[in-house]
Amino acid sequence: MSRLLEICYGVVIMVHLYVCPFTKVEESFNIQAVHDILHHGSNLSMYDHLEFPGVVPRTFLGPLIIAFSTWPYVQLTTLLGSDKFFQQYLCRICLGLLTLCSFLTLKKGVANKFGRGISTWMCIISMAQFHFNFYATRTLPNTFALIGAMLATSSWLRNRPALTIWISAFTCVIFRSELVILLGMMILYDIIRRKISFGRTLLHGLVASLIAIMLTVLVDSYFWRRWLWPEFEVFWFNTALNKSHQWGTSPFLWYFYSALPRCLGPFYILVPLGLYYNRDVIPLTLTSFIFVFIYSFLPHKELRFIVYVIPLFNVSSAAFCHKLWLTRNNGTVRKLFSTLSVVFIGVTVCMSCMFLFVSHWNYPGGVALLSLQRLKASDEDVRVHIDVMTAQTGVTRFLQVNPKWIYNKTEGLVEGSDEMLSFTHLLIGDDAPASDHADNIACISYYERTHIVSDQILAVDGVKLLKRPPYIEIKFRTKIYLLEKIKLYNKI
Repeated sequence: MSRLLEICYGVVIMVHLYVCPFTKVEESFNIQAVHDILHHGSNLSMYDHLEFPGVVPRTFLGPLIIAFSTWPYVQLTTLLGSDKFFQQYLCRICLGLLTLCSFLTLKKGVANKFGRGISTWMCIISMAQFHFNFYATRTLPNTFALIGAMLATSSWLRNRPALTIWISAFTCVIFRSELVILLGMMILYDIIRRKISFGRTLLHGLVASLIAIMLTVLVDSYFWRRWLWPEFEVFWFNTALNKSHQWGTSPFLWYFYSALPRCLGPFYILVPLGLYYNRDVIPLTLTSFIFVFIYSFLPHKELRFIVYVIPLFNVSSAAFCHKLWLTRNNGTVRKLFSTLSVVFIGVTVCMSCMFLFVSHWNYPGGVALLSLQRLKASDEDVRVHIDVMTAQTGVTRFLQVNPKWIYNKTEGLVEGSDEMLSFTHLLIGDDAPASDHADNIACISYYERTHIVSDQILAVDGVKLLKRPPYIEIKFRTKIYLLEKIKLYNKI
């Protein structure tokens, strides 16, 4: 039964990947780095990050793991004639399997600490939810950190403090420094409970951190062509310089009233009940709560920043569901609540299906580039310009499947200029607010005489609540225009 459940979980993760095969701007660095390692090797001059470095540098250690793991399969599929877009699937499948394996390791840690019943319920609840499974194959720094966080938590639950410290140090130093709050509290709890002395903790922590720092500095300095420690620069940017607010701010309690309810669904309300029925889960849940609370002080908030606590909160919900399920025949109230937990699974699955449907329509850039490559023969002279919005909503080097075509992502070109008119095709995004949107939008009006609209790519433009069934209306509108130059003007 347990093995079947684990296989089903793997299928769920792959379904999320299949429905949403494209990536967003937050994933851009890692997916481009994997591509470049696979296709350019030591020829750093061809790497994407040197032309588009992003706001802060990121580590290459995660992409190196994915690239080396998928290299044999990429070579095989290349020999069989598949295009590069299939290779992107392979890379994300590899990441999804790594995430799944670390989750199953956490599941074993939960079974060791709290019992197999609670670990089974945690797996079922997590499988029904959307965001954790959606992020499992996303090439985000947070996903690589999530893998390390789950492995460290599993070691902590299995009473292996030294291993917990080593995994935590590598995860925090290389991938996401904020995890020092979550994992650090677990280690502190072990010190207080005298499972490990302060001296041994300090020794293991210093040695592990120094090795991790040397590893990331040596590897990343080679790829970035300057001496650096990427995650320290990210930490400095977000905390000391406090510049993350430039990407938007949210209220202090946003994680608690918006992010966590969406992540956990109706099981959010079962978390405190789980603490009441099983006091053993209090340390795990309390450290998760404190982590989210402290992280709330940063004004810029995103759901992916707290993805690490989703399975940990599910442990508390699972403890409540397991207790009720064992005693479901002991009275009408318990039978009602045990039935309610099954209903919660169904509600959560429905929510996940809706989130997955909306997410499917959220990558117009990737759809637009594939649309162009379906419309044009591979041997045609095609020079396509990809604007910023298109590049941020799904376009990666894995989608540039035709080696004879010219793909250009140069930013800041003037609309209607000779440089723009030198391209045979343009992918232009409409990022104007819906209230300002018109059929003849300004961004394509420059090309009315020289280009035709070959395709219009729809994307989700909002969700509206209704008073009558189906109670939800999903709005769509054109977000990307595919323009093709009229043959008369091809010599311009």
